[in-house]
Amino acid sequence: MHRLKPAKPIPLAAALLLASCATTGTTGKTGTWSQAGVTFGSRPAKKGDVDDSRQSIISHMRVVVTSGGRTLAVRTLDRKQHKRVVATILSVKDGGDTEQRLHFLESTKTSSVDGRPGVPTISPVSGKTYVVRFVKGKVEVTSDDGGAVPEAEAAIVREEVGSADQGDAMDAFMSSHTFEKGVSIAVPDDVVTKTFGGSADGGLRFGGMTLVLTEVRSKKAGPVAVLATSFRITGPVGNGATISARMKGTFIIDIASGSVLSGTFSGPVEMSGTLHDGGVVAEIKGTGTMTVTGSDAYE
Repeated sequence: MHRLKPAKPIPLAAALLLASCATTGTTGKTGTWSQAGVTFGSRPAKKGDVDDSRQSIISHMRVVVTSGGRTLAVRTLDRKQHKRVVATILSVKDGGDTEQRLHFLESTKTSSVDGRPGVPTISPVSGKTYVVRFVKGKVEVTSDDGGAVPEAEAAIVREEVGSADQGDAMDAFMSSHTFEKGVSIAVPDDVVTKTFGGSADGGLRFGGMTLVLTEVRSKKAGPVAVLATSFRITGPVGNGATISARMKGTFIIDIASGSVLSGTFSGPVEMSGTLHDGGVVAEIKGTGTMTVTGSDAYE
C-alpha cells in the first residue's frame, strides 16, 4: 500500500523502506508457519485500507575539510527527522491501488552543528492532505479537494509514494520463498533496486540485502516473524559528495498478510567529496552513524 522510499538527498543516507518490503500484492495469499519455516502471505489492496506510518531518522557525522594538506575545518553535524503519514486507498484496479489520500500529520527535521541546538524545520506538506492518482505510469498529485498544489509540495508527495508498482518485485520475492530459522536468504539486487529505486536515475544504490528468520512471535492478531537484515547504500548525495553505508536491523512482519509492522536499522556511514570554491579545492571526509526506525498500523 503506502510505500516509503528513501528521501533525497539523504540526511547522511536514507529514510528507508519499511512498508516497501511486503505490504500488499496484486493477488491474495495467506501466509503460513510450520516447522519447515515461514511463508509470507500477500494481501491485495482494498478500497478503504488505511496505513498509519511513522518514521524517525537520527544521524550524527564528524566532517573534516582539508586543502593542500591543511585542515580547514572540523564540524560535527546532527540531524533528527520525524514523519507521520496516514494513507487511505480510495480506489483499486486489478488488485493494486490507483488512488490514495495522504495526510501528513507531521514532517519535521532538526539540524545542529557542533552541538548547538537546532531549530526544527517544518516541511511544507506537514499538516496537509493530498490525493495521489497513478495514471499511465505517472503520479498525479492534487489537494484533497482536487485543486492544484505547488510543485515543491507535489515533489515531496511523489517521493513519498513512489510508483504504483514499486513494491511488487519485493512482494513477489517475499511470498515465493520459505524462510527457515537461521538460514540467510539473499535478495537479488534488481529486486532491491525496483523496490527502493536510485540506481536507474544515477542516484543512490541499494544492494547486498540479506534476510534471516530469527524467531516467530505469537500476537493477538496472529503470529509475526522477526527477520534480521543487512544491506548497503552507496552513491551521490549532492554537491559532489558520495556516501557509503552498511545498515543492519530487523523487520517485524505479519505472517498471514505479509504486511511490515515495524523496522529498525542502524549502521556506520562514510562520506567523501571535493569542493571547488573561488579557485580553492577542498577535500571533505565524514564518518558517522545513522539510525532509522519506523512502524505501520493497518486498518
